[in-house]
Amino acid sequence: MSDLLLSILGEKGSLKSVYPGFVSRSSQVAMAEAVEEAIHAHTTLVVEAGTGIGKTFAYLIPALLSDKKTLVSTGTKNLQDQLFHKDLPTLKKLLAINKKVVLLKGRSNYVCLYSVDAPRQNQLFESKDAANDFSKIERWSKITTTGDLSELENFSEDSSVFQHVVSTTESCLGNSCEFYEKCFVVKARREALSADVVVVNHHIFFADLSLKEESLGKLLPEAETVIFDEAHQLYDAASSFLSQRFSSRQLSLLIKDIQAEYLMLGADHPGILRLVLAIKQEVTNFRLSMDESASNIGSRRDAWFEIAGKKSVKKSLENLCKQLIELASCLAEQSQRSKGLENAWERASELSAFLNNLLTEKESNADVNIRSISIDNEARAQVSSGVYKSVHEQRSKRATKLSIERRWIFWFETFLTGFMIYKTPIDFSAQLSSAMNDPKKSWIYASATLDAGFGVDHFTKPLGITSNNTLILESPFNYPEQARLYFPHYLPDVTDDDFIPKWMEAIIPLLEAANGRTFLLFTSHRAMKHAHDYLKKMDFALLVQGQTTKHALLENFKTTERAVLLGTSSFWQGVDVQGAALCCVCIDKLPFASPGDPVTKARINAYKSAGRDPFYEYQLPHAVIMLKQGVGRLIRSETDKGVLVIGDMRLITRNYGAAFLKAMPKALMVRDEGKVVEFLRGIE
Repeated sequence: MSDLLLSILGEKGSLKSVYPGFVSRSSQVAMAEAVEEAIHAHTTLVVEAGTGIGKTFAYLIPALLSDKKTLVSTGTKNLQDQLFHKDLPTLKKLLAINKKVVLLKGRSNYVCLYSVDAPRQNQLFESKDAANDFSKIERWSKITTTGDLSELENFSEDSSVFQHVVSTTESCLGNSCEFYEKCFVVKARREALSADVVVVNHHIFFADLSLKEESLGKLLPEAETVIFDEAHQLYDAASSFLSQRFSSRQLSLLIKDIQAEYLMLGADHPGILRLVLAIKQEVTNFRLSMDESASNIGSRRDAWFEIAGKKSVKKSLENLCKQLIELASCLAEQSQRSKGLENAWERASELSAFLNNLLTEKESNADVNIRSISIDNEARAQVSSGVYKSVHEQRSKRATKLSIERRWIFWFETFLTGFMIYKTPIDFSAQLSSAMNDPKKSWIYASATLDAGFGVDHFTKPLGITSNNTLILESPFNYPEQARLYFPHYLPDVTDDDFIPKWMEAIIPLLEAANGRTFLLFTSHRAMKHAHDYLKKMDFALLVQGQTTKHALLENFKTTERAVLLGTSSFWQGVDVQGAALCCVCIDKLPFASPGDPVTKARINAYKSAGRDPFYEYQLPHAVIMLKQGVGRLIRSETDKGVLVIGDMRLITRNYGAAFLKAMPKALMVRDEGKVVEFLRGIE
């Protein structure tokens, strides 16, 4: 450890001068030392830093002290904002370093000057309120210096007007746009290219990596150190970004942009107007055809082949494809008239190509040709005895001789009035490998949850990361003193219809003892709704995901008496409530991804096809990491106290439960409700 790092993070370190509550931790010092070494040696480091270690400072300080251009990528906007607005300014001042730091957001956070050019938007709003909102944004766009839409006040985050004014990859005209020199996205990226430290999110990182956007593709090549915080989210971010999409929203925005250009140029081509109106109607027809019946209109998520053979779906899809091809042909003839029409031509061509690809997808390709292996019951039993790791390694070696045959899957989602169709890669490790192992750069992957109990292979291999330089650092919190782990007696199986009522019945005494102050975390929206219906008769202030923004719900939770917050996946991670405001976290089920989910199912089949065990290599590690995230909401500081309650008895009745228990904090396990109630009543 360098003397400089020790003078900052040590017992008598300078951090205490700006953070009076700062406590020097040997684990934080060890992480900072490992990061410093990786930066100077141009190597890769994968580090799990348990809650309370202070991983942010452990990677920021070595990065700032180095002379390397650094790219820091996070999984959430909250952490991105915290790094830029709080942590980095404080450390720059403390270290007396005058480095240029830039926060770069995704383009959808910026207003598009071309889109708010008034003549292109005339008569395109269906309501007076939307038109008024647009006028406010148009006036603001003339005075803002950043174009960041977060500056706008009194606007709902889900206001329909935003889709008309944000910058998008599809509609961007690039350097041929008349507003290019004033473009806020271009300005932000120019600033980033000249910065010493750039703070981005994982989505922007993958945009840069794939060179999907010309103006962004210089960031990663110039960076010498790349740091990922919340690295456990990288796999999902990569999968999402590398997917191709076809949606009703894309078609709606294309139609809107064509109509705007059409009106601006004099509305002198009736053929284009006829086609966009026909497409608009066919989009509605196609959406209706996707439902199982006229009385069953709503949300659905399934593999494409499940509806591909339906006559109404096929007919509507063929009509839509034909209309898009015809529209692209008309736009090609008119594309010289404006850059907007040229852009619309390119988009119509890409969308029709996607549909043509979808139409030629063979139903026989829907599933992988499975050469499945049976899951060895003896191997499962060995998890609890600690022998599983060697079994896992043996299977991994055997699997290297086999390849995953299917590389992508078509699947779809339907909503009340819209739809999305995806082409998602099943395995993208080869696609990422060369970039994620660039020897000219230092790569730091940090998270509080990376080790699933038998290493980090489940994290590194799918991302193509070949390094085995791993550091696992446990949380410094005193869990035996600060927390209790409680399993209620006699709960039914989580698949039983009466599980949620029995689960609520079991935890109501705890809610009373805690006087609210509880998170109820669910693995599905359906379970959350049932729990909410059950608890409405109780005297608690119920805060339910979806009622308002996540930030507003958390602020209300902190200040409301007898508050109980009900949430699904978005509240399992990235949420920090310190102090007595939160003293109980209840989790209904082990967070296994639904095997019926089309992407999960395809990946399970791909593992089987490769002669690998999807349960232990894919499903179990991801569930363990997710549970660790949920559990991590409870104890956030040295003085926090609380109870973690889990309703899924598979933790103690199934052999694989040992993998979850091994990954849990070392809290005192209790089965006596009375002792848990007493512990909760003592938390003030």
